[in-house]
Amino acid sequence: MTLSGGSSKKTSDPLIEDMTEAINKQVGLLKKNFKEEVEFSFDFRRAWYEVERVDQLEPKEKRFAQTQAIVSIQYEKYSVDKARTSYYHCKVKLNPEKALTLLSRYDVSLDFKAARTYREKDFPKTSDDPELPPAGIVSFFGDLPDPDKNERIKGKRGPVLFSYQFDIRRSDEKANKDDFLRVRMGIWHEIMECTILSIAAEALYMPKSLYLDYMGEQEGRDMSSLASFAQIAV
Repeated sequence: MTLSGGSSKKTSDPLIEDMTEAINKQVGLLKKNFKEEVEFSFDFRRAWYEVERVDQLEPKEKRFAQTQAIVSIQYEKYSVDKARTSYYHCKVKLNPEKALTLLSRYDVSLDFKAARTYREKDFPKTSDDPELPPAGIVSFFGDLPDPDKNERIKGKRGPVLFSYQFDIRRSDEKANKDDFLRVRMGIWHEIMECTILSIAAEALYMPKSLYLDYMGEQEGRDMSSLASFAQIAV
């Protein structure tokens, strides 16, 4: 997915720079202080030829083993159907520090910044509850590697934009504590979601079932989203 509708404001706008600096400070504080690991679980499937491909690649590339050296991750096969499609259940435990370390190992980076392009009311709703406002945070992770080409996710850059309407600054007297909390929760969520996407692409060699789910969500089709397979609990 590409980012469109760019802001006409210069990047030197002090408001945006101030907010972006404050947001990135919160990223650092989350990494330093939030040590609790949260377990995410999801199911996926592999066609017989995907199983053979992974069996051939993992001894050479060791992508799952390298991931397992950084985070707690395991998956097991629980069924095989008549078409020789294998079904798996995966569990992974993450905290911000380990997630960001893993993204760095994958050469994936998230670019957190405030943007005048977006107003909070323009962000997508995160709940059907009419009393809850839009999240005010959106990420642009874009396409995942094509599973048919054994592409890697290395070099992926993902902008994470925060609405300029959040009242968050470097100076405490100009900050709203509730907004700081919402920003921290948003940072946590985006780190976890993008890490799980990256794990699917790298450690699990991008199962085609997950790829189609994700691309279907990106294109607005009525398919299971990749966000739903990770049981995210804030």
